[in-house]
Amino acid sequence: MSTDTPAITTLTLDSTVADAIAVLAEAGGHHVVVEAHGRPVGVVGVDELEAHQHQPGGATHHLREVIEWQCVLLPPDTDTQLTLATYRQAAWDHLLHRRPRPAR
Repeated sequence: MSTDTPAITTLTLDSTVADAIAVLAEAGGHHVVVEAHGRPVGVVGVDELEAHQHQPGGATHHLREVIEWQCVLLPPDTDTQLTLATYRQAAWDHLLHRRPRPAR
């Protein structure tokens, strides 16, 4: 039995939309995991990348600006207050850096 699961494609927060589209085209993938300091911080898909690529200057936007899903890493034994604070900080970070998706 063989598996056709593609390798996970990872790039950094400072990689550009153009970088991600090129890497995904070469790998045949649909999503890229965005990392910071070797840890996943988000995921962005090819549809989102292509939407940004077609706006003026969009190909040079950094992945930190176009992440679709935030990854929040917490140990399983994290208490409720720390969990809420961590999610709240991730939400603010996302809002502060995110560019709105261009209209199609």
